[in-house]
Amino acid sequence: MATLEKLRKRGKLIAIVVAFALFAFILGDLLSNITSISGGDRNQIALINGKEATIEEFQARFTEVKEIYEYLGNTVDGKMQETIENQVWEQILTDRLLADYYTDLGIDISDEEIGALVTGTNVDVDPTIRQYFSNRQTGEYFQDAAVDFFKTMDQDPGKQRLGLFLEKEVVMNRKFTKYQTLISKGLNVTSAEAEDLYRERTHMVDFEYVMKKYAAIPDSTLKIEDSEIKAYYNAHQNKYKQKESRDIAYVTFDIIPSEKDKAETLEAANEFLEEFKSIKADSASENIFTFANANSDVPVNRNFLSINDCKQIGLDSAFFTAATGTVVGPFEHAGFYKIARLIAKKSLSDTVDARHILLSVDGQKFADMPAAQKFADSLLLILKNGKADFADLVKKHSADPGSVEKGGLYEKITQGQMVPEFNDAVFNNPKGWLGSVETQFGIHIIEVMRQSAKSEKIQIASLEKKIGNVDASEKLYQKTKLFAGNNDTYEKFEAALAKEGLTKKVAKDVTPQTKVVAGFSDASQIINWAYRKTSEVGMVSQDDIVIDDKYVVIALTAVKEEGIAPIEQVKDQITAELAKQKKAEIFSKELTAALSGGKAFADIAKEITGESGAEKNKSFSATRMRLGDEQAVVANAVKMEKDTQSAPIAGEVGVYVIKVTSVTGVAEVTPELTANDKQTAQNRILNRSRNAYNALKEAAEIKDNRHLFF
Repeated sequence: MATLEKLRKRGKLIAIVVAFALFAFILGDLLSNITSISGGDRNQIALINGKEATIEEFQARFTEVKEIYEYLGNTVDGKMQETIENQVWEQILTDRLLADYYTDLGIDISDEEIGALVTGTNVDVDPTIRQYFSNRQTGEYFQDAAVDFFKTMDQDPGKQRLGLFLEKEVVMNRKFTKYQTLISKGLNVTSAEAEDLYRERTHMVDFEYVMKKYAAIPDSTLKIEDSEIKAYYNAHQNKYKQKESRDIAYVTFDIIPSEKDKAETLEAANEFLEEFKSIKADSASENIFTFANANSDVPVNRNFLSINDCKQIGLDSAFFTAATGTVVGPFEHAGFYKIARLIAKKSLSDTVDARHILLSVDGQKFADMPAAQKFADSLLLILKNGKADFADLVKKHSADPGSVEKGGLYEKITQGQMVPEFNDAVFNNPKGWLGSVETQFGIHIIEVMRQSAKSEKIQIASLEKKIGNVDASEKLYQKTKLFAGNNDTYEKFEAALAKEGLTKKVAKDVTPQTKVVAGFSDASQIINWAYRKTSEVGMVSQDDIVIDDKYVVIALTAVKEEGIAPIEQVKDQITAELAKQKKAEIFSKELTAALSGGKAFADIAKEITGESGAEKNKSFSATRMRLGDEQAVVANAVKMEKDTQSAPIAGEVGVYVIKVTSVTGVAEVTPELTANDKQTAQNRILNRSRNAYNALKEAAEIKDNRHLFF
């Protein structure tokens, strides 16, 4: 990009630390999660309006950003991995769906525009650039830092990768903005439309009604012919469009550790017992915690615990009063064998109130911890001398958005709620203490405001070994394979569940993108089997599917392909709709006959076993009646004159006859009256124009194969 190249060449070398918060679409290492594709093009992750997207392209995109993310010193967890996959998918969709439109409409971006979107010259700064080079709390944009970054990025490979990536983001964002702007500029609300909107809102009616509910007679009393169902289906196929999905039934077999599994885990725990007992504690017992952490299956909790806390982790009250250094265990609790060593005792509060100022080391205001600490020391001096208000300094300097509005205050802090350094400062120092601590977030200036009454608490080091299930798994494996093999059709599957008293679970409308199925943290194995080309309706899985210490056997009960649902699938829906129509005909004739005698609505309601009532202030904008949202009924009412009576109207819950008793509205409408309606409509249109891309996506032919890769 020529303009940014000029920025780089003109600038002096300025060393800056890039520690900006990376936005949500950071990509991680997907390679370990990719599974092989059976059949078809093994590299095709999607086909979008006939345009292919490959796994290699997907991999290249995430690798680019992964390297940037690692350059900034961050990691990706499992939850972020899911977000990553979805964001990359959206980027690929955008490219495929909008590329031709950009070309046809002449949408492009010049080098000068790119430079202006960084510097903010005669245009708003690009949102991605602003996100990287702004204070996250105040929103202040550091233009000089942004320009200097691009000037010097060629001096460092990591910065260069980040800079080139940001340039791509600027181009993508700007093109999309231009596309939306073209659409919004082509939409407008006329004066006539504004007048109609005003009248629809202000023209109101009151009316009385008599009606009979469809529920008055059961559907089973009506005869619906197959020919009627077919005719309705053929005339209304658009009502039955559907996305690709699967329905499944499944049964789970819990892998519960056997006595052999428990004995093996107990033996493993005992191997550490004597050494754990014999360790001589150093000044802070750090060596004991290090040993426990190195050999435990869960991280050690260093917080001081109350007697109730101890009971919750399997320790009895006697241990709470034992001498420092006492070791108990191994004992079984909550799926673990545990060895606990009493480290220390201390009288501590249950809860603490404290306020703080967080000085974040973000490479902008503070380049490193020493710089932040130096500034913290100056603020502490001012505070201790009474020359500044704590809350005022919070607003000016704190980088913690969760507490700024409360003057930096956190109330009723409990043990372990905060990071360890913060936790120790507020619980180990007295009320009124004012000082600073360093944490992973930066330097905190802390004042302890309140402490609850103190009570005895203990600190323990707990070495915990999770009870294995290898033996139980091997035995249950044979049982599960036998069950699946003997019941390889859905009919046999259901019969076996009933015979053996097993619980059948179901999941409907499972899509390739479904991440969670009830009872499981990860549904990927289920999705992969259900969407396999060889999986057919009525089949039962023979795969070894193990999720969350459960063997799973699945039956495929329905396959719904994208497009128009087959008539068999929607037959019940159509039958219900046709029954409603037939009831409407019957009730309309019944009401017409009853009305011929000039009776009051209340009397007619008794005669036909119906209901009567009244509604007030109904308009096109207010269609909800006592019995539900009856748009057809209200639409008829607002078009009627006062003291006129309608013919029978088929509504949502029954058939109505209405009599209008009052009509209010404005005879002459002026531009002044319609101004608000016109603006509201214009805003609504603009909002909808921003969703034009979603409409394109909805109308596109998309074959999504992501489930075959991860």
